[in-house]
Amino acid sequence: MKKEKNNSPPSGTRDFLPRELHRRRQAAGILADRFERHGFLPVETPALERIQTLTGVYGDEGDKLIFKILPRGQQAELNPQPDLALRYDLTVPAVRALAEHDLLQKGFRRYQIGPVWRAERAARGRFREFWQCDVDLYNTPTPLAEAETVAALEGGLRDLGMRELVISVNTRGILRKLCDLFKISEAQRKAVLIALDKLDKFPIPSVRREIAAIPCSGARLLADALHPEFAAELLDKDTLDGPERDELAEITEAVAAAASRDLEISVNPLLARGLDYYTGFIFEFHTLGGSTRAIAAGGRYDNLAAEVAGSDCRICGGSIGLERVLDELEVQDSISALDPPADDVVHLTLFSPEMLVATEQLARELRDLGLKVYVGRGGKIGDQFKAAERAGHRRCLIYGPDEEEKAVVTLKDLETGAQSEVSISDLAGLVEILKGI
Repeated sequence: MKKEKNNSPPSGTRDFLPRELHRRRQAAGILADRFERHGFLPVETPALERIQTLTGVYGDEGDKLIFKILPRGQQAELNPQPDLALRYDLTVPAVRALAEHDLLQKGFRRYQIGPVWRAERAARGRFREFWQCDVDLYNTPTPLAEAETVAALEGGLRDLGMRELVISVNTRGILRKLCDLFKISEAQRKAVLIALDKLDKFPIPSVRREIAAIPCSGARLLADALHPEFAAELLDKDTLDGPERDELAEITEAVAAAASRDLEISVNPLLARGLDYYTGFIFEFHTLGGSTRAIAAGGRYDNLAAEVAGSDCRICGGSIGLERVLDELEVQDSISALDPPADDVVHLTLFSPEMLVATEQLARELRDLGLKVYVGRGGKIGDQFKAAERAGHRRCLIYGPDEEEKAVVTLKDLETGAQSEVSISDLAGLVEILKGI
């Protein structure tokens, strides 16, 4: 009995057909252009990293989600333990690469756009393979780095068509002060921050239960105090005042100066990024009335270079989640702005098999002049017109024996039915006509 094949991609991954892929490429190109306008330079790192590079920097929860790769061949016999892994994010591999090439200490600005992989349970809007669009500033002081990071990410989001943006900001220092306020033990603070990081993903009662289950009396007190207005209450009181609050105010002022006037800035003392490597300023971008999940996020991680590469370097950066932004644009019904123009391609009909050589020569000359030319499959001209319409090609070129004899090509607009003849000796003029339509 023949075994049935499952031709679907692995759970949490996707195939991209032309329209979706064009949108992703357009979005990536728009972001790359924005990042370069802010002085960031492109860096690429391999999809594979040595496993010791990745483990121990994301925290226990992150380490569980690293895709590990077992050794191969003779090496597997000597040591069956995983030695490689798919990159979990773009930040850590970039630190490793820039340390290797002695760029960490030179005030380098780096951007990278590409896929990462996480071995988590796939669900709607959550993938095992997805794209991040990163910026990082190395060896750049506060608050300059924070302002430049936020400005580049906000500019990219607006270039993609995102509107009504709000950025929530906080610092790890304020979170430490919050833990001190509730007398949460050092041993349990990591678990509390991991739970607080879920406030934008799960309802408050669910987060309260998770915090209350942490074996610490202070955690239970925090869980009891948690309610929708708790963050605002903390800001109204003087319990969080001090150098941590002053530092955040200084950063917020610089961010407001660098960002657009339309950006709403919200101080949220409960904002907690779940990864272990954050040390200072942290932020998340959302859209008003959109998904509760962040579409971009980041912060400062001054100890990361020491952990990954044994190098002392202050780092601040952030990342746009490409999937979440595209989903949000779909909800806002504005993703079509990333689609290719409907008349971007010229459909060149194949009049007959005998005309193949002449038709291909014409197609080559037009392509060399910068046109996108689709050569039809042949058959009845009417059927080729219908095929062009199905493909979204509004403009057709007809080159048959009559046109060849007169040294012209017939241009037909499928929407209006209008036709005109253009001399073969003036293909550059034909290109100008087509580009101007």
